[in-house]
Amino acid sequence: MDKNPVKKISLKKLFPNGFNPDNGEDTMRLNVLLQEKAAANPALNGYTIIRLDHDTAYIAPVGYETEDEVAETAQDTKVIGVDPTAQGNTTALRKIVLDLQNKNEGYTVTEFARKGIDYVAYLRQLDEKTITVRYALADALQVEPYELRLKRTPENGWHVRVLKDGFEFRASKHHARLQESIETSIGKEGWWYQAFAEQRIIIIHPGKLPTFPARVEYNSGLWDRNTVKSIYFGMKLPDRGRETGDPLALNLKSSPGILVAGETSGGKSTVINSIIYGAVMAGCVLAICDDEDKSVDFTYAQPWVMRHGYGCDGKDSIVAVLTMIMDECKRRAEIIKQEHKMNYWELDESIRKDMPPIMLICDEIAQWAAPITVPAGLAKDDPTRIAAEYEKGIHAMAFLLLRRITQKARFTGICFLFAAQSPTANNGLDPSIRTNLTSKILLGETVSDDIRKLVLKDARKAPKVPENVKADGVGKGTGVAELGGIEPAVFKGYYMDDPERDMTWADILCERLEQHVPHVCENLDDIHWTRAEIIERIPFTAFNPDDVFMEDMSDEATDDRLSVEGGFGEDGRDVADRDKPLTGAAAAAHALNVEARIAQSMASQPVAHSGLSGLDALDAAGRDAAARGL
Repeated sequence: MDKNPVKKISLKKLFPNGFNPDNGEDTMRLNVLLQEKAAANPALNGYTIIRLDHDTAYIAPVGYETEDEVAETAQDTKVIGVDPTAQGNTTALRKIVLDLQNKNEGYTVTEFARKGIDYVAYLRQLDEKTITVRYALADALQVEPYELRLKRTPENGWHVRVLKDGFEFRASKHHARLQESIETSIGKEGWWYQAFAEQRIIIIHPGKLPTFPARVEYNSGLWDRNTVKSIYFGMKLPDRGRETGDPLALNLKSSPGILVAGETSGGKSTVINSIIYGAVMAGCVLAICDDEDKSVDFTYAQPWVMRHGYGCDGKDSIVAVLTMIMDECKRRAEIIKQEHKMNYWELDESIRKDMPPIMLICDEIAQWAAPITVPAGLAKDDPTRIAAEYEKGIHAMAFLLLRRITQKARFTGICFLFAAQSPTANNGLDPSIRTNLTSKILLGETVSDDIRKLVLKDARKAPKVPENVKADGVGKGTGVAELGGIEPAVFKGYYMDDPERDMTWADILCERLEQHVPHVCENLDDIHWTRAEIIERIPFTAFNPDDVFMEDMSDEATDDRLSVEGGFGEDGRDVADRDKPLTGAAAAAHALNVEARIAQSMASQPVAHSGLSGLDALDAAGRDAAARGL
């Protein structure tokens, strides 16, 4: 240790309106600023305030002060010799304490120590508060009151040295009891402590409960620091005694599957936008699937979407994108196998350069992958039934593809983020999918226990957004993150805007991406699917009722094979009531039943490693179904 490690901090700049060392608010604020400095400069870790005046704070490493300086001060002190054989005998020492305090009214035995060849007890006159603190700490730390040496700190907290030989502070053993004691018996809610195990010193600080600012802006030092191992999206709730929390980041390399859930207006879209920005800055290309009515949320990201990667033009386009992702997964798996590697990240950079990692964003999954119930009692050619049958088939295909992506894409450099307000099986996210989404982000300051149990691995132990954050009115955009290898944490998502330029958070992210990342497709039309391309990839979509009805209503509509033959066979084998062939839209509805059965068949079949293409499997099942006259 330096001969004189005491450092002086000028308070004039930190407190331009003046600093009052007797003002609790000022001293608490000073301590927060000191903790922030220590977080930015590790050389200051372990420094504490030892003296204050109106202009200067003096700080020194914990334990710097001498024993005399640390010892309790009192109006009067008595030193009384005791039986030396009692040393180390807790039962005997307790009896001595009781006897001495009964004989010396108003005095408290504060410690036992060797003084030369004698063994003595120190008795001091203590105020009532000090006595209360002494006994509360002894109970929390499971030591005797005379094994603690206390003194007030300049900030009106407590400096505590544990005198017991062999005492070792362990957070797992002591933290809960100590923190409860600090907030109930010693100080009040928001007070906190620092433990220095090597020196057997605990410093108790006055403070306030940690909270968030009204909004958490993206740290200027993080804009260019996103990598596949660190995709920044928010700030953790600050530790006690601080006002700034640590950045929170996803590791796409170790945990490629992400679940984002939460209540409406809870900040879900804001967090997803931050993740999109980080993924693109880290070298990913995008594929996006979203409900057509909400797809405007991701318009800004179109320049970094891969060819045919924009599934926001209707449910058919979503299924087209997902089948394309599965085919890309198969292609990459074959390359990984040929190169004798275990996963995408082990491939040589020269190979990965030509197939960058993909970030698949699937939002509002309940709108396009949840199971659909067809209304009962409707005629086969009822437009409502026909539309429902088609929607049921499309949703089933989307669900199956989502599940297979979570099972097969993880080792191929394809990352996937699935988002829904309520991630239930009825909303398209059953346990078989959620299990493979190992990074969980749950938005909302108040989330039901049922949703927490669905999303979080251990909802009972995971923290909740504190009540003081809600009471402060800064709960918007907060939530709980449970990321692989990191303790679950309360956080608040990054958000910024620029009213003067009429720019939202998405606009700001887009502006920065434009400055740093080239567009993926020169022509944005290439990210979309044409109707013909979708039908070619997924023949099932030719029976989209919207298209069929338009053809039926057209004045120029002509008879085709479907309307003439009525279904798939001239003999009408596919007609359930066997009376007459179905025609037009009704035949299309029957085809949907076939496809739904195919989807159910796919769901019950194990997927081989070599059969990654959902489209190939669907076509094969379709041919088999037709051959059997379904």
